[in-house]
Amino acid sequence: MKIHILSLATASAKNMLALENYIKGRNQVEIINRFDPSVNRALDFMFVEQIVKRQSSNNYITLLPKGKKLFEKIMKDQELMMLEKNFFNTFGQQLTEEIVSRPTLF
Repeated sequence: MKIHILSLATASAKNMLALENYIKGRNQVEIINRFDPSVNRALDFMFVEQIVKRQSSNNYITLLPKGKKLFEKIMKDQELMMLEKNFFNTFGQQLTEEIVSRPTLF
């Protein structure tokens, strides 16, 4: 679910600001979470290409060596996805399971 929330947030600056405010508890904005089929297709592709794997213990998705290499390449590129990378660096770790499960998130 966290992947879908982050995907929706990075669709626009307005969505990023809304999620930032929600994470920081600035206001009780209602974040609409929708499941984007393209995110699921991308995840399916990453599983098949062995970029990520699902942990059996907690169902989290983790990067495999091929995924880590791709991640490093994306992070090194100074022109690629700058707004998104900045947002993820700032708020990615702050989007906890507790925040994801808040009733006002849906």
